[in-house]
Amino acid sequence: MNVLITGIRGFLGSAIARGFVRQGHVVSGTSSRDADKTFPSGPEVSKLKLGDEAPSKLFDGVDCVIHCAHDFSSDASKKNVEGTKQIFLAAKSAGVPAQVFISSYSATPRSKTRYGQVKFTLEKFFLENGGTVLKPGLVLGAGGLGGRLLKTMRKSWIFPIPGGSAVTFPYVGINDFVRFVIEVALSGQAGTYNVFYPDFTSFSMLAAAVKRTVGRPILTVPLPIDAIYPIYRLVESFLFKFGAQLPVNAESLISLRDNQLVANEGTSTILPRSKATLQEIVSSVMQDLDREGSGSAHG
Repeated sequence: MNVLITGIRGFLGSAIARGFVRQGHVVSGTSSRDADKTFPSGPEVSKLKLGDEAPSKLFDGVDCVIHCAHDFSSDASKKNVEGTKQIFLAAKSAGVPAQVFISSYSATPRSKTRYGQVKFTLEKFFLENGGTVLKPGLVLGAGGLGGRLLKTMRKSWIFPIPGGSAVTFPYVGINDFVRFVIEVALSGQAGTYNVFYPDFTSFSMLAAAVKRTVGRPILTVPLPIDAIYPIYRLVESFLFKFGAQLPVNAESLISLRDNQLVANEGTSTILPRSKATLQEIVSSVMQDLDREGSGSAHG
């Protein structure tokens, strides 16, 4: 299969690309970022920002486009929606037979966050036009929100638990996520698929898994989401001025509160139970984070 991945230098896009390459597929992609060390060799990457016109030659010979690109700028909602639609329509016009949109479990009709609203709007567009929608839970790997969370927990002696242990959410290990994306892309079947395990996790459970991995105490402090949200937003705005960010943004807290129940509607499905335990997944991510840190330290 010849696959084009938008946002190929991002955490999910790069992981999906490596998975396809390992199976012998032809992979190319687009990225708004300049060349880096993500792919020393292999996939050809074209620079393309959401909102830019996608050249038709980009889709020559492509069998499937996987849409991972997302601009996380605070004012980029329209750019995300219109830019993704533009790429979809250009690919469809070029004759690409299958397109997969990487959405989120937090994309629902009741979404109150910009991220959830954008993802849900695009879900409807893809489904109305014969595309495929994948809704992952929190992806646990050495990158993205899951990676930032685990990295922060590993460094912390005290970690606040928004909503306490009662707040749970779906999750999936990065390897199972990539495997499922490849399976769906190869099948060419349209529809909506949930991509997470049937057993949900929580901040408390993740912190306990990190604690066992690092072998030292981590004190968890449960705090009500509604009470900490205003403070969190204030700290987030302050850090933004210095180019820093919290491991979980304020919008994600609201998503946690508003999306405790994830409906399985239509053709939605859930991954079978993972062969690895949460503890094993977290320990594996810790090892990957250590390898990345060692690699960056040595150039």
